[in-house]
Amino acid sequence: MFESFSQSWQLLKQSAGILTKDKELLVFPIISGIITIILMITFFVPIFLTAFFGQTNQYAGIITYALVFLFYFISYFVVVFFNTALVGAAMVRLKGGDPTIGDGFKIAFSNLLHIILWSLVGATIGMILNVLLRRSRNNFFANIAVGLIGASWSIASFLVIPVMVAENKGPFSSLRRSVEKIKNKWGAAIAGPAGIGLVFFIATILAIILAVGFSMVLPQAIPIWVGLAILIIVMLSVVSSALNGIFTAAVYSYASQGNQIQGVDAQLLENAVR
Repeated sequence: MFESFSQSWQLLKQSAGILTKDKELLVFPIISGIITIILMITFFVPIFLTAFFGQTNQYAGIITYALVFLFYFISYFVVVFFNTALVGAAMVRLKGGDPTIGDGFKIAFSNLLHIILWSLVGATIGMILNVLLRRSRNNFFANIAVGLIGASWSIASFLVIPVMVAENKGPFSSLRRSVEKIKNKWGAAIAGPAGIGLVFFIATILAIILAVGFSMVLPQAIPIWVGLAILIIVMLSVVSSALNGIFTAAVYSYASQGNQIQGVDAQLLENAVR
C-alpha cells in the first residue's frame, strides 16, 4: 500500500513538474468550472419549477427528464471540450514541444464533432446510471452493482480523449482503442486518479480544519476564513483537474510510444500502471 502511494506521489510530482512548465494549462479547468457553475444555476430553476409545479401534469416527468438530460449533455460537452484542449496541450509537451492555450483550443475545435458525439454517449450513460442509482437507493447490493458498473465505465473510457486527440477517431472507435490500451495496464486508470484524488482530498480536509480552527480563535473574522477555505478548495480542484489531464496524456503516450516521452519518468510510469 505504501509503495503504491509513494509511486502515486512521485507521478503527482512529475505531472506537477509539467504543469509548472505550462501554467497556462490551468486556464482550461478554470473556464470549464466557471461555465459548469453557470449551467447549474441556469438549469436549476426550470428543473425545480417543472418538478414542483408540474406534479399534476402528465407530461411533467418527461419534461423534467428531458431538461436533466439536456443539462447532462451540455455539461459533458463543456467538460470534454476543455479536457480535450488540456490533454492535447499536454501531449504537445510530452512530445517535447512548448504548448500554448491556442494549441489546446485548436486541438479541441478540430475534434468538435467527436466531442459532441462522445458527450452524447457520456450523457446517456450518466443519465442511465443516475436513474439506476435512484431506483436502487434502498438496496445495498444494487447500489454496489451500479457503483461497479460506473467504475468499469470510468476505467474503460480512461483513454478515450487522448485517443481522439492523437488518432482522430470517433467516440466508439476511441472507446475500443481505450479498452485495448488499458486492458494490460488498467492499474493506471485507478492508481493515478486515486493517488491524485487522495492527495487533494487530504489537502482539502486540512484547509477545512484550518478554517474551523482560525474561526474558533478569531470568530469575528469567520467570513474571511470561510472565504479563504472556499478559495483554496476551488484552487485545489482546478489543479487536481489539470494534473489528471496531464496524467491521462502521459499514460496514453507511454502506452503508444514507450520510453519516447518527455517530462515523465517512463520506468516510474511502468511500475505504477502494472
